[in-house]
Order: sequence, then C-alpha cells, then structure tokens
Amino acid sequence: MKKYIMGVVLLLAAGVANAAVVTYTLEDVLHGVNPGFAVTGTFDWTYTEDDFENGVGVFNEIFVPGWGTDLSGLVTTIDTTSIEISLLQNLDNKNVAENIKFINALTPTSGSDIDLTLSKWEDITGGKHSYLSGTITPTVVPIPPAAWLMLSGLLGLVTAARR
Repeated sequence: MKKYIMGVVLLLAAGVANAAVVTYTLEDVLHGVNPGFAVTGTFDWTYTEDDFENGVGVFNEIFVPGWGTDLSGLVTTIDTTSIEISLLQNLDNKNVAENIKFINALTPTSGSDIDLTLSKWEDITGGKHSYLSGTITPTVVPIPPAAWLMLSGLLGLVTAARR
C-alpha cells in the first residue's frame, strides 16, 4: 500500500512540476492600410515541458481594430508559428480575418517578429492587406504558490509514509 501511495504522489508531483505557462504579448502589430490601427493583447501558452509544440494557446485579452475587446465573437487559433482570428461580420467591422504568421516559431524563452510578407488581414470585400510591423514577446509565468503548497504537502505524505 505504501508503494502505491508513493507512486501516486510522485506522479502527481511530476505532473505539477512539468506543467508550464508562458504569456505572450502582441506588440505594435500595425495594419498597413491604417497605421493607427493595431492588434494588441496577451495570450497564455500552456504546455508540458517535454512537449512545447503541442501546447494550447488562449487569449487573455485582445483588441482588434473594428471589433474592440469583446472576446465572445472571436474564433482564434494559436500555434507556435501563427495566430488566426476570425470575426463575426457586423456593420461596424471592416476586418473579418486576421492571419498573423511568425518569422520564428515561439519557444518558452523567445518570441518572434511577425512575417510581414505572409501575414495578412482581410476586409469584408475580400481585400487582403499587409501589416506594417509586429512582435510577439514572452513573459514566463511562475508556478503559482498553490502548486508549491500542494507539492510540499505531497512530499510530506511521502516522508510520513516512509516512517
């Protein structure tokens, strides 16, 4: 029984220790037609340390010109090489698709400039437009104190089980 408990504790501890989150910030992602319009925001990339590429990206906040900050109508796809944003069409919205490609794949410690040749946004007429600039930069999110508390409690159980 003690071996079983220790195995479960070690598996849980390994799961907590291997989970990681990086927050990325979209900086100066400027539309080419109207340089005053910029896509801005942050998203979290959650992954296991062995498998960064297959993590999951979710926007925390975003501002899309012509749309605003309401996340409810956005369909977003984030991977380590691109961001795609689809918008529900409305009368005030001239931007219905954003396709932002990165020059380099994101890593836990490095971001990328956007690829100004491959990145495009599309308006309601189907016209495709380029971006003037843009960078994606990472900020590593520390493991929350609750995870450390849980890990120390699990280690305490292991110590108690050995006695």
